[in-house]
Amino acid sequence: MQYIVFGAGESGKKAAIDLGVERVEYFASNHHLSDDGKSQWIYDRKVISFDEMICRSASGDYIIVVASERYSIEMDTQLKNEGVEKYFVYHEFDASELWKLYPNYYLYRGLYTLNYAKILSLYKIGSYSRIAIYGTNYFLPYLISEISIQNSYKNIIGVIPENCNTSDCRSVGVTVCTLEELWNDIDCLVVNTKYNQSDIRSKLDIHEHDFDVVDIYDVDKFEPEYIHCDLARYKNIYKGKRVFVIGNGPSLTSDDLDILSKNKEICFGANSIYKIFNRTDWKPDYLCYIDPVMINSSAEEITKFRGEVFVADIYHRYGGVCIPDSSNVHTIHQVADITDLYYPNKPSFSSDITKSVYTSFSVTYFSIQIAAYMGAKEIYLLGVDNTIGKNYLSTKHFSNDYLNEAKNDSMIERLKDIDMSKNVAMINNGYLKAEEYSRAHGFRVFNATRGGMLEVFERVNFDSLFLK
Repeated sequence: MQYIVFGAGESGKKAAIDLGVERVEYFASNHHLSDDGKSQWIYDRKVISFDEMICRSASGDYIIVVASERYSIEMDTQLKNEGVEKYFVYHEFDASELWKLYPNYYLYRGLYTLNYAKILSLYKIGSYSRIAIYGTNYFLPYLISEISIQNSYKNIIGVIPENCNTSDCRSVGVTVCTLEELWNDIDCLVVNTKYNQSDIRSKLDIHEHDFDVVDIYDVDKFEPEYIHCDLARYKNIYKGKRVFVIGNGPSLTSDDLDILSKNKEICFGANSIYKIFNRTDWKPDYLCYIDPVMINSSAEEITKFRGEVFVADIYHRYGGVCIPDSSNVHTIHQVADITDLYYPNKPSFSSDITKSVYTSFSVTYFSIQIAAYMGAKEIYLLGVDNTIGKNYLSTKHFSNDYLNEAKNDSMIERLKDIDMSKNVAMINNGYLKAEEYSRAHGFRVFNATRGGMLEVFERVNFDSLFLK
């Protein structure tokens, strides 16, 4: 599949450069001959007539690109009158605007952007024979074209608009369908909506399907620096067992932790949980951190901790985050730590922590994903009150001096005045996702917290868990 650029002026030349001259086989023009009747050439590509362009496009091997700022409306009409569907109109601002649409990620505070060509090649789009695209936007023709170039136009069997709105669907002749119509008839679904535009990922997570998913906006998994194969040793190490994820809410008591210690329960702690160590013999098996403030303020305690520590690679985005260099400290890549990346929709839930976990701005959600990867059949939350204050410093914990060290961290200045209302909604979205994902994948999350405001998970009485 290649392009024919319909327009032999400056706009046509610019379109060829933006599309890739090597992907353009011909230019076409209503005035394809020079004044002396000779054939014209642009970038060593022949300028053909309108009629020849129509004839060649009928073979199915070309996508026509209309490129003329002055005459595009008339040229568009010409193609419609000929019954041509496999074309789109190029505008000179397209390249810069499309670049803003491409997914990106941070690596050591540098921003990396991937275009459709790179993304689709990483996903090996050429290996599929029945492809559907979920999600439309103004630049859909560019995505369709790229799939056609790396695979074949005839293998794209449908475009699925979000909310079935076809009014602005520039499908370049591809049939517009619903997901239900194509669910059992495709081997690949290309997800072309951002996390904050659609909750399609939740549907794909909880409903069985026989097709692969090519998620345009989940490309972190291809960054070698983000892949931590050493974490594979934790896969299913607690298969069929129960674990406890401990929150730092005001309901947490040393007496309850003593019970966990006495019964040798597998436990995850987080952040400044060490402030309760002097009141109990209990120690968690694992410590988890996703917050740069907490990572910095807990560096000394992380180094002293004898168990295993899991730390989100937040340092890729923020400067001044120092991860202790110790054999028991393990880095996990955390996807979607940008506030507006998925809100108001739910985050994804990781099935493979060697590649990534997802965030809901809660270290509890981080811990639940790790526990699920470890094969836990039942995950019990304790001390997860979910009583978030109006700002970072006003949230209550089991200890009045819980944030003392954090208050001395320079990063706290960026956080203390943040309105937490949006964060609360995102935290709860994470809990909702954990609940629906766990029920669909054979494990359960229960809330054993004494009181609090977390009602997403089925509540259980903590003491009843230890009755013989």
